[in-house]
Amino acid sequence: MTFQVLLRPYLLLASLLPVLFSPAVWAEILVEIKGDEVFVTEKIPSSGISEKYSLGKLTTINKGTRFYHWGSDENIQRWKKQGRVDSGELDFLITQPEGQLAGGGFYGSKDPLDSMSFGKNAIAIELSSDLKGVRGSYPSLITDKIELAKKLRAKGISFLNYNLHTWFNFIDPAALQTTAAVSSGDFLKSPAFDKWISLSALEKRGLIDLRLPEVQKRHRVFAKILLGQAINSKSKEEVWSQVEKGMNTSGSEFSPRLIQYFRPEIQAVIVDKVRRSAAELGTRTSWTYESYIRQGRGFGLDYSEILGATAPHRPKVPLVEIHPQLKDMPSISKLDPFGQKLARAMEFIDYNDLLLEMAQGKGEPWRRYDLPGQRPLLDRWIEATGPKLKDLSNDSLEMKLAVHRLISGDSSADIRGTPVVAGGDTIINGKGYYRVTELEKKALEANPYLTVDIIPDPSARPGQRLYLGRHEYPSAMNYKKFANHLSSDMLTELRAAEEAGQLTDPELTRKVLRHLLNESHTGMKTSLELYQTQMSIHPFADYNGRTFRAIYQRRSKKPLFLRDFDHDLLLAPQQFIPEAINGEGQLLAIRQKMLEEYSRNPASPKYYDIPEIWRVAVESELKPKDPADFVRQVKASYLNPENQNLIHQKKFFDFDIIIKKTCVSRRIEMFFKQ
Repeated sequence: MTFQVLLRPYLLLASLLPVLFSPAVWAEILVEIKGDEVFVTEKIPSSGISEKYSLGKLTTINKGTRFYHWGSDENIQRWKKQGRVDSGELDFLITQPEGQLAGGGFYGSKDPLDSMSFGKNAIAIELSSDLKGVRGSYPSLITDKIELAKKLRAKGISFLNYNLHTWFNFIDPAALQTTAAVSSGDFLKSPAFDKWISLSALEKRGLIDLRLPEVQKRHRVFAKILLGQAINSKSKEEVWSQVEKGMNTSGSEFSPRLIQYFRPEIQAVIVDKVRRSAAELGTRTSWTYESYIRQGRGFGLDYSEILGATAPHRPKVPLVEIHPQLKDMPSISKLDPFGQKLARAMEFIDYNDLLLEMAQGKGEPWRRYDLPGQRPLLDRWIEATGPKLKDLSNDSLEMKLAVHRLISGDSSADIRGTPVVAGGDTIINGKGYYRVTELEKKALEANPYLTVDIIPDPSARPGQRLYLGRHEYPSAMNYKKFANHLSSDMLTELRAAEEAGQLTDPELTRKVLRHLLNESHTGMKTSLELYQTQMSIHPFADYNGRTFRAIYQRRSKKPLFLRDFDHDLLLAPQQFIPEAINGEGQLLAIRQKMLEEYSRNPASPKYYDIPEIWRVAVESELKPKDPADFVRQVKASYLNPENQNLIHQKKFFDFDIIIKKTCVSRRIEMFFKQ
């Protein structure tokens, strides 16, 4: 199948892009060349306005000049095989909005390394003839850049160069008819090759021959490290000093061999940063805690190495070796419709509820929460996380209300005006309680927004630190709990209402909750911190979790996945953040396995039998010897009537004990260490 056939849907889209993205539809472009200067006149018929600009001066690049383009391995390999860049693909690339910016469209650089961050592989373009182009400033004032490219080509202009002497944007397929593989010799020509991080990045991509004499001459010590050869202690100290300085700025380009060589030193730095930043959570610099944990995962450290072996809570089942911050979340658009819906369901359905549906062989597990007379929750979720609300700010109250109304299916839903108490099915003195551990008890008591009621669990065995808890979310009635998050004017109003016996006024609670939501955006909170804070405020009568997970997804451009969504309140920020980061890795691995299953068996993919899905369920850090038997055993536990009853009652603490004991502790022979 030719590339043109594969690209046909995209070319159709490309043909529509001028209409979709050009503010001045059907702008008329006139290109004039006077001497060595290129002028562009743009006339907008709808307004009659005509503007003339100087695009720049003509310049020429000679036959045989070599340019380098970095991109995905898939694209680079295709261009190598074709021996050229297809004209249809070039047409598509230059029709992208702002595709002619430096680095956009199809760019080429004379320096083989200065755009390495653009991809994992590189290809060379060799000019088969002299080419004419324009050197000048980016034509930001010209509205219809798509038409501009066409008119320039008609004048024999093949490239644009915007005051960056090494970078060129090609708009003519004639310039891209000869591709060539890139070798170590190409990289040696770059001035940037003398930087150690360049050698590390090339070795990471498998693109450099470390044994070449010139490589070893210019990187005497670093080449030895990457080859696994010994160096003296003084050299090691000197190299480590450079590596440590580069951890924050260039860590993503560290070669696995470099990381392994300095693993103890890297771990010590990360542990110290995490420890220091944990104490700053809730301050203006609290974002550093999350970034350092992500950095540690990016360096291949596991959670016990990052958080310490004695940490009170560590995420389990890290299904990917390297943190997904350094990987792309797989696109589920490549799955069949059933697989796409199942993958999206993991974003908003409680995991145990979803797996119970799957264990029962239900054909549409994403309909678990659907009610008669309502639109399917999946449809509402997709709409709430999609482009429909793109014109609203993610941090605005309008966005929160709009998302909530879509998710809840209630177009008139508003901030609640009444108190909300969360309890459970264990009744003590007429009050409902849920079971919590010592760790969860501490998290609840430290939450600045929740009014908690925690008592010892009368059913706990001797030595067990188990409790029963219930909590009340913020309202005007309990304003003293979170008084330090209220303005002086708000406090004055609440105290006056308390004296007048009017704290039960619904409008006052709505005012308090709006105030808390606005106040939650102060400081430099990460999306995870903001999510946990707003979940604690709980401004709606229902659908708070899905509302704020949808908003998190809009802000972060990725789903929030947790095996147990109750952890967003039952874990302190120091524990919740790594748990959520680990969830990204779990979802990444699950989606990747779904794609592999669909690729193997597109006619009838067995998504319900993917072991990784069920490993997350039992929180097993051990890998099953017999994956099929393991999946059968876990499904059987979900099908046990007593366990189903625990899931329906949301008694996940008790369910977890049973399923882990059944599927892991009693069947340890099913696993071996990864």
